Amino acid sequence: MVHRTGGFGKRTASSKGAASQRLQRPTDKRQGDRAAAFRTAKVYISGNTELNCAVRDVSDKGCMVSLLGAENLPDEVTVRLGLGRPRQRARVVWIEGQDAGLEFLPDDET
Repeated sequence: MVHRTGGFGKRTASSKGAASQRLQRPTDKRQGDRAAAFRTAKVYISGNTELNCAVRDVSDKGCMVSLLGAENLPDEVTVRLGLGRPRQRARVVWIEGQDAGLEFLPDDET
């Protein structure tokens, strides 16, 4: 398994594109504390396509979500961690089964 220094892990590209090959869940290398969270949330892809998910844990840098079809997530998604909370851009950094690790992106990143 390939790891990036700090953060969540590194994704690799394949002949079908980066989204088709994901790393398995890396050992915990988060820079901040995480808190267990068992609540529903929404992941948005392609603008406003909405997927229901469960947040398994969350930190100030990212979160782990569980959802059907996780293996089909694009490289970048938007996530809403609760009703009344704003959407937040995130990068998909690993997928294992129905679980996905998301790293929050700054609002100004393009």
